[in-house]
Amino acid sequence: MKNNKKKMLKVSKTFSEECSALDGSSLEKLVIESENAIINIRNMQKDDAALQEAKAIVKDLSSGYRDAIKMEREKIDFLLEKINLNN
Repeated sequence: MKNNKKKMLKVSKTFSEECSALDGSSLEKLVIESENAIINIRNMQKDDAALQEAKAIVKDLSSGYRDAIKMEREKIDFLLEKINLNN
């Protein structure tokens, strides 16, 4: 019940009030409309050239960090394996 109250706080009061007067079928239609809206928003996000360029820049800039983290994890795995062999 607590989780449902938190979700109720995230939608506008007007929307919540409008929905309280609807029947199950109308609510289901709104769910479908919202799911379709999400699909459309995600498609617009994929088609946003500036966003895609920014993602590519972040990916390029962070590759060195990812590689360093991967190397440290490999060291940890090696050391843990060595510790297990010694015990």
